[in-house]
Amino acid sequence: MITTKINTNYIKNMAYTFILKENITSLPINALAILRRRKYYLRPYEQFHVFNATPEQIICVFGNAFVYPTRSATTPYGLGINMKCSFLERNWSVMHELGHIELGHVTHLMSASGSYDDVVIWAEREVELFCMYVMCPDVILQELNICSLEDIQRTCLIPRRKAEEKLDYFKGLEYKLKSFAPATPLEKNIRYNFRKYIDDYNSKQSCSWEFSAELSF
Repeated sequence: MITTKINTNYIKNMAYTFILKENITSLPINALAILRRRKYYLRPYEQFHVFNATPEQIICVFGNAFVYPTRSATTPYGLGINMKCSFLERNWSVMHELGHIELGHVTHLMSASGSYDDVVIWAEREVELFCMYVMCPDVILQELNICSLEDIQRTCLIPRRKAEEKLDYFKGLEYKLKSFAPATPLEKNIRYNFRKYIDDYNSKQSCSWEFSAELSF
């Protein structure tokens, strides 16, 4: 049985390093675009005949996506994807599989095995946390004064259930707007890279508030 506690700071650092490495400078994050830049294989479930299973059967085993190692030096990973789910679900699922790659799960844990032993469950918890930090980075949501379920979902373009999880996470931290702990070097770099996006977002919010105020008189 796996008893190792997940190191949340390590996962957050991995997620923020991923953001910087991919030169992400705004929200929402398009995981499919990252996949294309990396030139990983992407195959719809309808094109997987090796399993001798229908797409519906593959979904039952793997969910909306899975990752597998290839023998190609230029494209070392491939992803299977359920193209019939919503864009939000598909985008999250692709980031989930990219997370398995970044955290080293594919080589060591074979996340595409379809099994659910303690090791795989532990890996799934790690990668979901990774996704949450990448798709909804704390350091940026704080800068944008994001504190509602609707704002999280609209800004990050993630499935509603994931926005609910993020909101619960903030509540668990007794999240306070503009109340920052000392910024880490990674956080400072991300804020710097997102600065134009943050300024544009806050400017639009300010204009929207001023317009609403004028209409109220």
